[in-house]
Amino acid sequence: MTLRFRALFVWLLVIVLAGFLVCAAGLKSVRGAWQEWLVNQSIESLEWQGLEVSWSGLDVAGFTLVRIEGGQPLTLQGSGLRLGWRWSHPALTGVRIERLELVIPAWPAPSPSDTREPVSWLPASVPDWVPQQISIAELHVSLPDAMDILGDLSLFLAADPELWQLHTESLDITANLTEFQSAGWRARDIRGRVKISGWAGVNSAQLELLAESEVTAVTVESPGNPDLPALDRVSADLAGLQLRAGYTLDRHALQTLKMTGPVRLASQALHHSALKTLGWEFQGTVAGSLDSATVNGRLTGTSGLAADLSLGWSGSGKSWLDGRLQLSGKQAGNILAATLGPWPETVQLESGTLTLGGRLYWSGDDLLADARLALEDLSGIMDRTAWSGLSGQLDVSYGEHLIARTWDMQLESLNPGMDIGPVTLSASYEAPAAEVGSGIFTLIEGRAGLFGGEVWIRPGEWPVAQRPVQLLVELNDVQLEKLLEAYPAEGVAANGVLEGQLPVQLDDKGVQVTGGSIRALAPGGMLQLPAGQLQAMMGSSVEVTPVVQALQNFNYTALASTIDYDLNGKLVMGLSVQGRNPEVQNGRPIVLNIQLEEDIPALLTSLQLSGRVNEAVTEKVRKMMDQGTSGLSGH
Repeated sequence: MTLRFRALFVWLLVIVLAGFLVCAAGLKSVRGAWQEWLVNQSIESLEWQGLEVSWSGLDVAGFTLVRIEGGQPLTLQGSGLRLGWRWSHPALTGVRIERLELVIPAWPAPSPSDTREPVSWLPASVPDWVPQQISIAELHVSLPDAMDILGDLSLFLAADPELWQLHTESLDITANLTEFQSAGWRARDIRGRVKISGWAGVNSAQLELLAESEVTAVTVESPGNPDLPALDRVSADLAGLQLRAGYTLDRHALQTLKMTGPVRLASQALHHSALKTLGWEFQGTVAGSLDSATVNGRLTGTSGLAADLSLGWSGSGKSWLDGRLQLSGKQAGNILAATLGPWPETVQLESGTLTLGGRLYWSGDDLLADARLALEDLSGIMDRTAWSGLSGQLDVSYGEHLIARTWDMQLESLNPGMDIGPVTLSASYEAPAAEVGSGIFTLIEGRAGLFGGEVWIRPGEWPVAQRPVQLLVELNDVQLEKLLEAYPAEGVAANGVLEGQLPVQLDDKGVQVTGGSIRALAPGGMLQLPAGQLQAMMGSSVEVTPVVQALQNFNYTALASTIDYDLNGKLVMGLSVQGRNPEVQNGRPIVLNIQLEEDIPALLTSLQLSGRVNEAVTEKVRKMMDQGTSGLSGH
């Protein structure tokens, strides 16, 4: 590419030098130089029209120059040429061309490489009569690869050619490419427009990109790599960027580069399995050189998601990306649902704050990542369960292994139909980076308040790829009185403290409990059961009547129950109670064995309809029942 710019620079010099040599050809003192220059520059013909000479200068209405390059004729046409001179000391004071057009149909072929020192294409010196400035008011150059240059251009000359400079107030460069590939990425149907002002010399340049400087592509993708996003209708607004460069044209080498200023990137649609198809825009600033670059700004999606990003790159090949976003209130749930592809439709956020921060490092094929998700007093609904006061943080790191940890995650309340909480969780997950779904889940602590007591899961480690997963859930200090408050039954009252163990089995089909047990702690408690229901259940025989009477105010000393729960949501309890009623048969001991069955999903639905969760859940359940949704059979 450097060879192309060098060729273009040479042609600009030919253009401006041809302009004043056309006019100087009439002077005898320069006829020899004129003829020699034509031959050296491979100029086949040079014609002009409307020549007028005055004491102050020379005017040419139009001229045409034909040059042979690579066996191909190149034509240069100009109009409104003005040469000013002074007679006291024969020299040109300035050259101005109103309009100049040049068409270069093909880039020159690169010369064969060799080890010889490059030869400078600049002259060692210039004659005294060469003007200090050559100006082109309107330059139009048509280049290969559908490139066009349109604008003003001035060449400032000095006795030392190393000090020559090109200046422009506004030079509009446009180019079209069918396809461009680099580093595994491919862009198609590229349209570029750069409007620049500034100057360029033999060894350095300083440019500013003006308004309307933009590069667009119809698609940008990484073929064959579904883990990377694909983008449609991509645009980069480069207006305001400032460039400073140092180079050597003889060696085709860029030596220094500094780039600073604003940048805006946008895509009308980004496709990735983890995201909904959305439009995205990034606005920020860039500061870079050949050794490093940083980009800082804000990324926003059409879903309303906004994140602060900082991207860095170093010449050693190491790169990094920092990001941070914060979402609050009900809007957080709406934004996440509209942004994330796998976001569960049953989850709604109502209040609280969610903050996500992270950093990616990569070098070649090596990728490292650290992220932290912080939750503060988050509340919402999941399916038909209300929850509130979720606070804590989740730390994730990725390298040779994926490691996720949470310490002391707190949930104030979980209510699927009865209040559970507070809930405390400390756990971790670790897996090889190559198989993130085949790791080990470690439970450090899992506790929840339940009916005035506590339920907790015995700590352990479980390979998540193995099914079923076996957990042991323990109950401590559960208050029977509070249990009955959550599970209302007319005419039933009791008190006492319960404990027990529930072997829980998890698999892809659901949750099961087999062989669970619950017992009452000494000294027991009180139990009152409705006489009518007992009579209907047990009959009206002479033997049953004393039992029914005793259970109207039964003081139990022992209470035990077996617990089984199947995949269909059916709970079976084998209840055994021992005790007496001091007012019946002089307190004769009674042993009562009862088997109870309960449809837990139906029970929870009933509790939800009774308003024991919140209005949103109640309304949701009503609508599901009106629609006959099968989802009511599971929870």
